[in-house]
Amino acid sequence: MFQTPFKRLVEINAAFLGTSAEEQPDVNADEGLEEAARDEQDYLRRRLRDELGREPTEAELDEWLRRHTEGY
Repeated sequence: MFQTPFKRLVEINAAFLGTSAEEQPDVNADEGLEEAARDEQDYLRRRLRDELGREPTEAELDEWLRRHTEGY
């Protein structure tokens, strides 16, 4: 059976703590990451829309992200 990395991490954490994975909080990391990515994309669109005074193109979004993240 395939496990997401997060579920595997929960099992490892449970073993370390001496509890079962079922006793760990029921958190879906995939949904949380997807929501965070959507929130980031929405923020970026709003920010560029405010700066440009119009809806940004995908190329402008990509360029902004590249300029602001290439140092990391």
